Amino acid sequence: MNCALATYLEVLIMIKEKDKYRLLIENLPDGFAYHKMVLDSSGKPLDYVFLEVNSSFETLTGLSRENIIGKKVTEVYSGIKSLGFDWIDIYGKVAATGQSIHFQQYFELAEYWYEITAYSDQPGYFAVVFHDITENKKAEEELRQREKNFFTLVENTPDMVVRFNLDLQHIYCNAAVEHQLGVPVHGFIGKTFLEIDGSPPEQLKSMHQLLQKALETGEEQQTEQSFPLPSGQKYFQTRIVSERDEKGRIESLLSVSRDITERKQAELLILVQRDLALAISFSHQLDKALSQCLDTMLQLSEMDCGGIYLIDQASGDLNLICHRNLSPAFIKSVSHYKADSTFARLVLQGKPLFTRYSDLFSPDEVNKAEKLLSFAILPLIFEQRVIGCINLASRKLEDVSQLNREMLKTAATLMGEGITRLKIEEELKETNQKLQKAIKNTIQAMALILEKRDPYTAGHQERVAELACAIAEEISLPKDKIEGLYMAGIIHDIGKINVPTEILSKPGRLSEIELSLIQTHPQVGSDILKEMELPGGVSAIVLQHHERMDGSGYPSGLSGDNILLEARILAVADVVEAMASHRPYRPALGIDKALEEISQNKDILYDPKVVDVCLRLFREKGFKFE
Repeated sequence: MNCALATYLEVLIMIKEKDKYRLLIENLPDGFAYHKMVLDSSGKPLDYVFLEVNSSFETLTGLSRENIIGKKVTEVYSGIKSLGFDWIDIYGKVAATGQSIHFQQYFELAEYWYEITAYSDQPGYFAVVFHDITENKKAEEELRQREKNFFTLVENTPDMVVRFNLDLQHIYCNAAVEHQLGVPVHGFIGKTFLEIDGSPPEQLKSMHQLLQKALETGEEQQTEQSFPLPSGQKYFQTRIVSERDEKGRIESLLSVSRDITERKQAELLILVQRDLALAISFSHQLDKALSQCLDTMLQLSEMDCGGIYLIDQASGDLNLICHRNLSPAFIKSVSHYKADSTFARLVLQGKPLFTRYSDLFSPDEVNKAEKLLSFAILPLIFEQRVIGCINLASRKLEDVSQLNREMLKTAATLMGEGITRLKIEEELKETNQKLQKAIKNTIQAMALILEKRDPYTAGHQERVAELACAIAEEISLPKDKIEGLYMAGIIHDIGKINVPTEILSKPGRLSEIELSLIQTHPQVGSDILKEMELPGGVSAIVLQHHERMDGSGYPSGLSGDNILLEARILAVADVVEAMASHRPYRPALGIDKALEEISQNKDILYDPKVVDVCLRLFREKGFKFE
């Protein structure tokens, strides 16, 4: 082969290789541009000229090939030399040295971020390959800003935020940790909970176990715990979550602890208020209510034993009313304090006291005190008057936490009000019982006076009341109505005191005038009883006991449901007893005749339901007049 042919073949091969090179560049996803440097007389780069660009360049820059090929960069971007980044100098070094560079830079004139690789294939020339990383940069900036905001938030949050490594050691603590716990955070860094001194070991162990569980299960863990701190007893709610890498593997644990002391205190106070209110409202017995209140106080506080004292209003002495978890011997020694004793004078000051038992009592008393440590005296006060006190003690705690102090003081205030109300209720109940007894005695005396005037009806009212109450019980009338019915029954004829004795005991038939006089006794009786203001509608029952279902009765001619049910019951009982007993004007007709009368006139004169019950009492249940 001759030299000319060889040269021709080499040229063909180069052309083919250039075509392949050009095709490869044209189809690159990245932008490509080939340039020639423009130098001054000293060889310093002044500008560069665009010689070739690919399609991706046009897409990424928005510049067309026709408008830039053969032009200088200063013609395409007139402000390029005023930018903070010296593009011409950077590329000039590449073209001069042949050393490639790789960098990321924001191009202000296009407002894009580019990742760029620049290289030189021959002196004075250089090529650039680049792609748009603007979105990535925005995402990075947003991430940096979020991290900055997160850090600011975490450092300034009142919640304690702690990060743990896989060995459960503290690797980060925010500022709230030092603020809440009152100790420098460097005392925690690099340590597990089990390696920290100061807090109760059982609580630290519990937190360590919770971290282990979060690490083993990958599940969120939650807990609420109290810690004794220099500022007092505090409650914290803690959440522990796992932090994972891009493959989902746990790489650390994060705990967030919130101070819930105020919320816990409010919850405890609500519980105390509820339980004390229930104890006081539903027992209606002072001793029982006090025992329930004491149980509630012990359950919700840190104390384990105690007692409640009330002041004897006559002597001023303090008497132990109820107690819990104290030995009989100790109870005997503290069951009573004279009004002039040191303890009684302390209580009467009306101020809560939290102290050590040994600081308050003599050595002899301390020896009897069953190793009591912390001690609380809470006066029970109502309307600025001390009515007693509640004493609480602990065999374990040296002092009462601030949280429980506030709770106990509030509870004592509630108890003072509740106990006073119960005492008033008991006094009112006792007074009411005496009043009821006096009323019954008065009514019995009135009935006796009437029977002295009318010996033929002796025992009639008592027996009518007995039958009326039996009927009322059978139809499940309320207790208060039955009591009212009994009172009405025992004196239902009291109005006959206005009728002359001669008429009451007359053996023959009465004249119309005498009969009309007799028929005034319901109204007269009602008027007498109305002045007494008896409970249970007694005067109205007496007024209506001669009314009849068909309206034929007296004094008002009432009918049906317009007549009180108690009056309808009394009407049936009155007729049955009257017919079954002896009267001045006739001998006794017997119980059978009496039952026949009410049966025949059922739903005419007498209430059908009352009649049926009365018949059942006599015929099926064996009722008999005493």
